[in-house]
Amino acid sequence: MKTFVLTFSRVFPAMHPRAGAPTFFVDKITRKEKLHTIRANSALWLNRFDEIRKGNAELSLRYWWDKPYRSAQIEFGRLGKEDGIGIQLLQFNGDIMTPRVDNWNYPSSQDLAKNDGLYFNDWCDWFERYDLTKELAIIWLCPQRYNNPVLNF
Repeated sequence: MKTFVLTFSRVFPAMHPRAGAPTFFVDKITRKEKLHTIRANSALWLNRFDEIRKGNAELSLRYWWDKPYRSAQIEFGRLGKEDGIGIQLLQFNGDIMTPRVDNWNYPSSQDLAKNDGLYFNDWCDWFERYDLTKELAIIWLCPQRYNNPVLNF
């Protein structure tokens, strides 16, 4: 079985206004307060989730022991198809205040921030350096999804 690694920072990155402060991502994931993570390279993640859906792969959740990319990774969980993990596509069209999930104007940026395990201002600062003209992947760590309210009647 293939393993796809998702690493989580224990501290805010150097370019963030709260650089070095704890993110508590691992605790928030364990307590089901961080429901998803948002990642660049949506095409790569779509391919990976094809493998997960087929039952050929799973996610290894890890954090950096010390400095990212310069220290060992510690695994704190594994998730597979049976855990209900999933993927949705996120577009901002260059503006963080106008998110679209799966080509639908939902959810709010505040909902995205909360479910990503961050306060809204921290979340905006986190994505400040991202190219918001490119599609991102919302990787769900649980069965929850952002649903199109028009189709859920």
